[in-house]
Amino acid sequence: MLRPEDPIERSSETQHGLHPDGPIEPDSKHENEAHHHHLLQALKRTQDLLGPEHPLTLIAIRNLGRHLHNSGNYEDAETLYRQALEVTERLLGPENPHTLAGITDLAIVVTHRGRYMDAEIMHRRVLQIKERVRGVAHEDTLVTLGNLGLVVEQQGRYDEAEGMHRRALPCGLEQRLGSAHPQTLIVMEHLGCCLDSQGRYDAAEGIQRRVLEGWEVAFGDGHLQTLISVGNLAVTLLNQGKHAEAEEMQRRALQGSERLLGSNHPDTLTRMGNLGNVLSCQGRDPEAEVIHRGVLRAREEVLGPEHPNTLTGVGNLGLILDKQGKYSQAEEMHRRAVRGWTRLMGPQHPYTLNSLRNLAAVLEAQDRHAEAEEVYRQAEPMATR
Repeated sequence: MLRPEDPIERSSETQHGLHPDGPIEPDSKHENEAHHHHLLQALKRTQDLLGPEHPLTLIAIRNLGRHLHNSGNYEDAETLYRQALEVTERLLGPENPHTLAGITDLAIVVTHRGRYMDAEIMHRRVLQIKERVRGVAHEDTLVTLGNLGLVVEQQGRYDEAEGMHRRALPCGLEQRLGSAHPQTLIVMEHLGCCLDSQGRYDAAEGIQRRVLEGWEVAFGDGHLQTLISVGNLAVTLLNQGKHAEAEEMQRRALQGSERLLGSNHPDTLTRMGNLGNVLSCQGRDPEAEVIHRGVLRAREEVLGPEHPNTLTGVGNLGLILDKQGKYSQAEEMHRRAVRGWTRLMGPQHPYTLNSLRNLAAVLEAQDRHAEAEEVYRQAEPMATR
């Protein structure tokens, strides 16, 4: 079974927030390529006819940015979002709804790039304005609260994140929009993932099954949002030891993601890595190792060597190597994970501490007890020392 202290991989669209316009509806990979060409041509025509700062040009820039974002090209999407936001804020002001939507788009893509603290600052800015202008119970305010909860959770502040998700639901989105509304379902999905991160698997499973049923009714079995929910439920099932159902769910999510997004999309790589975790929990470690090595290579190329998803893959590969007695290689992976998480999140973040514990276990397995004891000491949270 996947060790509960390991970072849990989630699909990025559900994990990292709801765009102001609602869930992204994907096309097939072929249709995505055609749509990308169409958006590029539309932006060029609009710029040529109306100029770079016309409202329709800004809409065209944002549309192309969202398409690149959905396709996993986070770097170029961020560039376009920043370009559109700079002009929008200058022309319309910092509190205009279009400006706030642009900040939210930027915060979500920054989250996908692993810069959680930057994203938190942006979401808090939007939330503060919406609470003052629209009120604390307005559905737009509550959606922003849910997005903020996600980046708070990614920083290991699980109780705070849970409070935000719960505030957004019973007397907020669910009451105003209904339990089957996409915005309600996404915030419920966020809450389920947060409960899973806290080890409250039964509660998480109940919420995730309800959400999955909602997506299947609303969009059908093959929609990306449905597949995201399938993959997230599979993680919770794995953590409960329900390996057979977890594998079935994870393969369903992976096949759909490959069809819709392509094999190197960050979400596809997450599902592939999670399938590797399932196989490892079933004792199929050689298969799992092959999968995790392939995922790690692809992530290093697509996301970079120190992106959170890459570091999660490093740690998971280390665990697979550890299980097979390949201690030297496992130690190398865990040391890399410790260095990466320390730089990215700090020495006291749960992911850093988890990686230290994994490293200590590998040292212990090599009878390097003094070194292991020192690393275990470093892995103790500051509050308990």
